[in-house]
Amino acid sequence: MVMTGTDSREVRAPEAKKPRGRVVGRNAELHSIVDALLAGSSVLLSGGHGMGKTFLADAVDRTLRASGVQALRVRGTTGGAGHPLHALKAALGLGHTSLAEQAVIVEATKALNRGRGTTERPPVIIVDDIQLLDGESADWIARLVYARRVALLATLSPHPRGSRSEGITEAMTLANSLWIEGHADRIDLAPLSDEHVTELILELTEQRRLDLATVTSIQLRSAGIPLLVRELTVDAQHGSGTPETTDPFIRSGTGPSTRILDLISQHLDSLSNEQLHGLALLGRIDRVSHRRAMQLLGAADLQVLFNQELVTRGPGRDGLLRADPLRADAAGTLADPVRLQEMSRAIALHMIRDVVAGERLSACESLFLASHWLDDAGIEEVVATHGADAVLAVLLPAAAKANSCGLFSLGVSLARAALGLEPSVPAAVQLSIALALQGRVREAVAALERIEGLRADGRESNMLLRWWTFLTTWITADFAAAQSLAERAAAWHPQDPAFAAEVEMTTLSHTIPRMDWAGGAVNGERIARDESVHLSTRIRAAGIGAVGHAFLGNFSRAQGLLGLARTLNRSTRTSGRENRGMAVYTSLTEAFIAVTVSDDIRTLSDELREWMREALEDHELAFLVYLGLIAANVEDLRGNLPAAEGELRGVEARFPANDVSVWRGWTRAEHARVLAELGDGPAAAGLLTEANGAAVAAAPWLRYLSDRAEMHIRAATGDASGASDMALRIAEAQGAGSPVIRSRALYDAFWNGAPAEDVREGIAAAAAATDSELLRVMARHVAAVAERDGAALDEVANSFAGLQMFVHAAEAARTATEMHIEKGMRMAALASRSACSEYEAAAQGQLLEGRRAESRIATLTHRESEIAHLAAKGLSNRQIASTLFLSVRTVESHLYQARAKLGAASRRDLAAIFEVSE
Repeated sequence: MVMTGTDSREVRAPEAKKPRGRVVGRNAELHSIVDALLAGSSVLLSGGHGMGKTFLADAVDRTLRASGVQALRVRGTTGGAGHPLHALKAALGLGHTSLAEQAVIVEATKALNRGRGTTERPPVIIVDDIQLLDGESADWIARLVYARRVALLATLSPHPRGSRSEGITEAMTLANSLWIEGHADRIDLAPLSDEHVTELILELTEQRRLDLATVTSIQLRSAGIPLLVRELTVDAQHGSGTPETTDPFIRSGTGPSTRILDLISQHLDSLSNEQLHGLALLGRIDRVSHRRAMQLLGAADLQVLFNQELVTRGPGRDGLLRADPLRADAAGTLADPVRLQEMSRAIALHMIRDVVAGERLSACESLFLASHWLDDAGIEEVVATHGADAVLAVLLPAAAKANSCGLFSLGVSLARAALGLEPSVPAAVQLSIALALQGRVREAVAALERIEGLRADGRESNMLLRWWTFLTTWITADFAAAQSLAERAAAWHPQDPAFAAEVEMTTLSHTIPRMDWAGGAVNGERIARDESVHLSTRIRAAGIGAVGHAFLGNFSRAQGLLGLARTLNRSTRTSGRENRGMAVYTSLTEAFIAVTVSDDIRTLSDELREWMREALEDHELAFLVYLGLIAANVEDLRGNLPAAEGELRGVEARFPANDVSVWRGWTRAEHARVLAELGDGPAAAGLLTEANGAAVAAAPWLRYLSDRAEMHIRAATGDASGASDMALRIAEAQGAGSPVIRSRALYDAFWNGAPAEDVREGIAAAAAATDSELLRVMARHVAAVAERDGAALDEVANSFAGLQMFVHAAEAARTATEMHIEKGMRMAALASRSACSEYEAAAQGQLLEGRRAESRIATLTHRESEIAHLAAKGLSNRQIASTLFLSVRTVESHLYQARAKLGAASRRDLAAIFEVSE
């Protein structure tokens, strides 16, 4: 029986095993392998299917041939495993002859000697898939190796458990004996690290840069297997479809391609029929409890999936189990649909019985169960059997999960089914979310209006008000409707001061799209510091207040409010109510400030990768869109415009076709600006026309982004004067309430040709009203040009580089070179020109030279240097804290300071800096 549920033995996921012997990846050890073979040593290349063993063996063979050594190439095949000496006869071109063994050996010896030439080195045999050799061929080759008559290079795949012939077992035993007894070195081809996967993707996508979400998805799905990385990259480059239907990076909907299926099917050959179908079903559910997995498979079969790392246990106290997504997709393609349906019905019955008994399903289990009802028996039959309350307990979290995954049509169906059973605020909110994100805004608002009078308590009032506020703020930008909502909501719970603060948040939320920075700063901070207000409301208010202060140039107060938000969120954890959503909100607010106001991106790279991984694992579509915008701005500020354009293209692809939200307008305005900076004015103009919809007219923030894009389009089309004029208009209009925007707009005018003398005083005054290091560097840049001061420009260039603004650093150094030449200062000009070249290289993603790394390292304190060294070696913050007997927060603080001083965006940058300096 498959659905036993009776075996109570705990099935444990095994610890990851470290490979024995030397570990290499890709072609890293090519020349050392060739040298070993030429010296008469033998080498075994071990690794699973797709790890690149054959590619590496082919590269060794080509290198040997280039050295004048003709190796004998022998291929093991499953079909020949039962025929004595089949592999050797095929390699020697003897076919299926009846020659005696001795005759074959004579012919083989002659062939081997022909490859030796005049040297004394032993001949080389290269064997592909030695575990598939017939026993006698394997034994004959092993004897030659033992006698050191040949040098052997053999690829070896650890054969999966399952039915194996005696000959294959014998060949594999002989191959392992060569290593164990010291007659051959063994190289275990380890999976590629995330960084190596990224490098391989970049090699494969020279003409079309993939966005960070897609790269991270390939990292997750490929498990570091090189051939899977290649195939997934090809699929990503040629993929199409909306997120709701076929986007494999949000939720697998179409299954793997035929090429990928062929590649990974060998990983599943050893599974029994029940294990294969169980893996497919675990993949469809996505995250299940250990008990649920036992109901599905039983202890023995589940242990097999654990042992082969096809199922793993997730982090955290819940310890939910997850199937490897790509292999689960492949299992689903190979499985019998009828049998899968039978198993789905059985596990669905277990689930609903558990719900009736009071158990709470995970969000993924709820989505699976509700989707099964829609596809199979129908919800009415389930209600008749198990009751409406149990069905509602499944439908509501299922609708929320469908919406977060971007499955909006499914979200509509599930929410409407819930409303049909019992009209409620939670169901109406989920219906409104699904409709709004499909572009059906009027229906979304109507769904909320119909349910407004059915609020059961303060919790439902909060839920309704928060979503309705978001809808009017970031989707419709209808501030009049928001004001009307706030006036009505004030009467819902007039005696509750905490809810009164929530009502005030409706108005406060609009300060960002309306660019009311002063209102956001003052009122956001007031609510955040009011201890009578609910913690989650205070945290959200702190974020809005921080944004307001940042645009006013008060970055220290902005950081103070963000620190308060983190403190408040930690207090929820100490009482057992950890709120991951609020922690993420605070971090992303800080990221928004970094890329839109402060331009301080030095610590964002690692965090972006971690957030992107979490968003993909949780199938959080909205999170992916926001992170994509952040990632695009990070690349833009680094001067890597092609990467920024790739990020924005990826974000655009994740919006539903009919999306009309402020977010879409924001993305298109930014995309148009980046295209203009890349020199594609016509494409930028067309995209900006699409962006300039009703939301842009209503939201000053979008108007500001649109004007900035228009400025860059004019510059891209050769109208520098028009671009400069546009920047000056931005400074006077949108910059009136923000010294930050005014400073940046005046700097844009200067960048596009406005005389430094004309903007010098304005930018100096605006920058002085802030505590922004970047804005003050920009003001110094303008002043240095106005004064024709080459030495001051060299200092400006160095300051820009310290902020990772390498394009600006290069421009300042270039101008400094010209000024030094004008004054006849030849050595100073050479130094500036050299620095300019370095900054230009850094703008293309290359590392600065070691001498600059040395000078920056010298600025570190002893503790900062100690922690940075350990981080450069790959240790996590927690591991560093344990090693140095410090708290994690102390490590984070010192590491932040070290990275800021070194200009290191990631641990990889730290590793490169310390490597070039030592």
